[in-house]
Amino acid sequence: LFGWKMEQILEQPQLLENVIHPEDRSLWEHHQSHPAGHQDIEIRILTAGGTLEWMEYRCLPLVDRHGQRCGRIATFMNISRRHAAQHRSQALALALEQSPTGIVVTDGNGSILYTNEAFHALRCSSLGAIHSQKLDLFSAEYRDQLPELWQSMSNGETWKGEKVCSADGQQRIVELVVTPVLDQLNEVSHILFLIQDVTRQRQDQQLLQQQHEQLQQLF
Repeated sequence: LFGWKMEQILEQPQLLENVIHPEDRSLWEHHQSHPAGHQDIEIRILTAGGTLEWMEYRCLPLVDRHGQRCGRIATFMNISRRHAAQHRSQALALALEQSPTGIVVTDGNGSILYTNEAFHALRCSSLGAIHSQKLDLFSAEYRDQLPELWQSMSNGETWKGEKVCSADGQQRIVELVVTPVLDQLNEVSHILFLIQDVTRQRQDQQLLQQQHEQLQQLF
């Protein structure tokens, strides 16, 4: 686990303390001086190979027949992969929350598992309304309006398109990107929706097109 031979550890009693990351030594020292029953701790260890690994450390006191503490038995478990996964999950969660694009994640049946703030900020009542924790896009009405979306879904393909919806009494144009997430059996387990308000962009494009046509007529 550490890369050290048993003889090296026996010959250097302080070896373990020396390879603990400096920022974790105070936690280690506190744990060692704490009475039995202290909670497990997670510390970083510099291995003989030069890598820094996260370890979960737990120990139990050893007592003699008089009930006096005479030692301890300790276990170490490498949890570096778990820490890396947690770090990625936290980074992903921050990215989703701070994304300017509305994001919705549902299960294969359309039940909502996650929505970010940007999605709620869209306020597209005809698109973003949630009834019984299901997105309106899963209603029979929308299935009839967007048959190509559901055809792409059944093929396991990403679909991209636009939809006009109402928000705060105004007509808005939103761009939809819908991606099915397939499991090991190649069946849809989750669905990812990306929703972005493109009203301003489409208005600018329309204005540019009108100006272009006017110039053509002029010349």
